[in-house]
Amino acid sequence: MPPRFILIGSTGFIGKSISRNFKRKLIKYNSKNLNLLKRSDIQKHAKKFQSSTIIYAAGLKRTRGDNFKNFKTNLNLFNNLFQFFLKNTPKKIVFLSSAEVYGYYKGKKKISEKTKINPMTNYSMAKVLQENIIKFFASKLGFKYLILRIPGVYGSDPENQSIICKMVAAKNKKKFFQLNTSGSELRDYVYVDDLGKIISSLSIKNLNNNIINISSGKSFKIKDIICYIEKSLKKKIY
Repeated sequence: MPPRFILIGSTGFIGKSISRNFKRKLIKYNSKNLNLLKRSDIQKHAKKFQSSTIIYAAGLKRTRGDNFKNFKTNLNLFNNLFQFFLKNTPKKIVFLSSAEVYGYYKGKKKISEKTKINPMTNYSMAKVLQENIIKFFASKLGFKYLILRIPGVYGSDPENQSIICKMVAAKNKKKFFQLNTSGSELRDYVYVDDLGKIISSLSIKNLNNNIINISSGKSFKIKDIICYIEKSLKKKIY
């Protein structure tokens, strides 16, 4: 039997890109056909998890609110799913984590997988806990894992939730972009379709029990990104 690949979170910003770029047959789940908050709903699909590779791209984004309610929801979604792995153990979990687990890094060296994590938000703390849950159950149940720490992402997003999308949307809506920080913090951004290709490629490779940072390798200050977008659009947005 050929390997089975399952994508959970197929209608999200990154999930859609994975769906477009995945080169093998892919079983797609989203909030419309799989409610992770209902264990009875998960039960209906649990047998498909057996010996499959599960790409987990689900969960509430930080842009939807960095509060305890969303923190708890993200953990509940995850924990409900994992309960069904006891009898329907997957072959591998590919988990989309976040570069935010490193917190407000002030070191001189570039961040690497060996950099100490320092979560500073509810969202990033949930990601750290999810990573630990994966590693714990992988050791107990014998499945493999690949944790991908994702940077900022930009691209066409109907919900305009990424910071770059919000900057462009400010121009289209004839409004000014609101920046709640000094703008001096450094950010690394990857185009969403490039990210989808990278995740799709890594998911089918024999990379087991690894944590990998995905990045462009170049960081820019938020205020410099604003200046670049203003020059490109020939309009003040901030």
